Amino acid sequence: MLKKNVIFVVVLMAVGLAAVSAQEVAASETPSTALFPQYGAGQMFNLTPFAYPESVGGKLGMGFLNLFLGLGSWIAGDWQNGIVITLMQGGGIVLTVMGIMWLAEMTGGLELLLFWWLPVTVGVAGLALWGWGILVGFTAPFTVRAPKTALLNDPRNWTVALVPTSNGNVAGALAFTAHF
Repeated sequence: MLKKNVIFVVVLMAVGLAAVSAQEVAASETPSTALFPQYGAGQMFNLTPFAYPESVGGKLGMGFLNLFLGLGSWIAGDWQNGIVITLMQGGGIVLTVMGIMWLAEMTGGLELLLFWWLPVTVGVAGLALWGWGILVGFTAPFTVRAPKTALLNDPRNWTVALVPTSNGNVAGALAFTAHF
């Protein structure tokens, strides 16, 4: 157990140092490849949600990630769609499993003859909800436009980040950006 903890701490330190180094290199405008090239070096420790990518390929990638319980929306910072997609897909899976289990538990005879349609309806509704969640999740990156606001209580307007200083330390940054 101790070996795993030591390895985990070493990996975290290496990733953190590489990210800070990438930020310092980007700040000095020296061309380099960042540790996480899909995001700019200035966004390494940025706690502000990312937006959906602008390119069609990036939107397709986020759409495919949304097939897995809304993962693309969660990564992009679109937590409203993330919640909806997760609930639709997860709820659809739960309803389908419930319908199958309910039908399997039914005993033969009059119960099965009269009420077979209830678990089948629950299962079909679950499949429909899951399918609708897949469709909504895949199209979300193409249809969602971030609203532009200047409200103080909108978390998209705030940026909290860790940035390197000139003497090699790490400092915090808090910024407010109004979107018009």
